[in-house]
Amino acid sequence: MQYGNAKSACLLTFLLFGCANTGPEKPLSKVSNEEVIKLKSGGYVKTQSFQLLETDYQAPSDTVLRVITKSDTSSVAAAKAATFLLTVLLGGNTSQSTFSKHDLKGSKINTVGNPSVDYFLPNINRVIKDSLYVKDNADYRNYPLSIRYFEFYLVYTELAGSSNYELIYAMNVSASNSGNYKFDCSFTTGSYPLDEWSLSGYQKVKDIVKSKLDGCIIEFGKESNLKLLASDLESIKKKTLKINKYPT
Repeated sequence: MQYGNAKSACLLTFLLFGCANTGPEKPLSKVSNEEVIKLKSGGYVKTQSFQLLETDYQAPSDTVLRVITKSDTSSVAAAKAATFLLTVLLGGNTSQSTFSKHDLKGSKINTVGNPSVDYFLPNINRVIKDSLYVKDNADYRNYPLSIRYFEFYLVYTELAGSSNYELIYAMNVSASNSGNYKFDCSFTTGSYPLDEWSLSGYQKVKDIVKSKLDGCIIEFGKESNLKLLASDLESIKKKTLKINKYPT
């Protein structure tokens, strides 16, 4: 990339997720919560919730609600036009990458936290404690379950015409890296005007997300799902013990 392109591209990148930083490589995530659970059936399981951190290559987890408005898109469109003009003046390559409204940073609503940690995780831990059955009081603390939360934002449905916004939410539960188990709780809601979403401190957001998460918690607690989880934990443990016994 020519110098002119790099400088102008930074203007657009800043409006999305900030300009790239030089220096040591940043960590991709951090543990925001960890709990060892003693199962009623005997045995132990550990859960860890992970928050993605902002890097040059990924957006951070939404710890609070974000709102992406049409004006955010307009700002980036204006920046792209300025980037194009600056690139032409500097004699650089005028080809430009496209962007999605879902890539925009938007504005944070700090009074509305992501319920993944404060609501979903405690309920998942409760289900695991009360309902997960493992054989022979097995101890799986060395093979923690990961709860990763990603997106929690409102975004306009159409750039022209409709003034409605939809809610995007994404998170999942997975076994250790060597496991196959994965439980997804992600959804996009119906659309409503932003004024309706934001009424009474975004109460509609809170109510809809809680209802959706309650559905996910019920699905997670089904016997068929918990059997898959227990089976995968045992498989991970056996695989790890075998590797440790017969290292390559």
